[in-house]
Amino acid sequence: MDIFQADLTRPSADDVALLAEGSAFALRLQCFSDGKAGALALGILRDVCDLLCEPDGRRKPYVTAQAMCRVAIECLMDIGKGEAEGLQAARTAVKKSLAAVFEADGSPKAPTPVDGLFTTLDSLSAFPPKVTSGSALGKAVTKLLHARASATAGGRPPVSAFGAVQKVLDAVDALGTAVPEVLTAGHPLAVALRELHTIRSNEDFHRQAVLDRRLEALGTAYARQCAMEAEEDAYRVMLLCAVVRKETGREPGRAEKEAFRG
Repeated sequence: MDIFQADLTRPSADDVALLAEGSAFALRLQCFSDGKAGALALGILRDVCDLLCEPDGRRKPYVTAQAMCRVAIECLMDIGKGEAEGLQAARTAVKKSLAAVFEADGSPKAPTPVDGLFTTLDSLSAFPPKVTSGSALGKAVTKLLHARASATAGGRPPVSAFGAVQKVLDAVDALGTAVPEVLTAGHPLAVALRELHTIRSNEDFHRQAVLDRRLEALGTAYARQCAMEAEEDAYRVMLLCAVVRKETGREPGRAEKEAFRG
């Protein structure tokens, strides 16, 4: 429908009530943008309602109402423009902080000493003939040792439960092909399971587990954000490349495509 094909229907009682003084809709509009843009939009909409309720004697009441509604919409679209720069800066700061903790796929960047050791090992093309304390691997081992020593000194089991899990795995491997019908208290597997249960029942372990779950959810959200931005970049590059081809008849270069991503 264009501006010359306006609907001749008059406002209903519900429409009038929506714009009435004290209605929830009116109060919300009046609160927007320190009561300026929202109040202006509300006033225009009320004028539109009055105009359409009594259109007789007007030259083009419905066309005029459409034009006034467009002005009201522009007022509403202006709300928040002054804060857009601040919101963008906040978004950039949050993303920068998350980038220091997560990879683009949402996986954590070595959040624990054990993971740090794994990362260091994975980065080695071949295991060195000797490991010095100043090497990356030596530093990773030292960091892991200090973390486990400080946990033990504080009267707390290591939160990672890494050693206890390994004991359980070793005890399971030692079973051979069958599990005994009864595991006595002194059985190596029972001892290992009891130790692991003690660690996992510890308050610090539960607190760390909750934190890990929250970090995992945050990492997933960060990965989704990175993926969305990558899709937006790709779409913008595709559109701008199409414009370059249409206007110049040539294919955009690599430098141009990189500039389009910005």
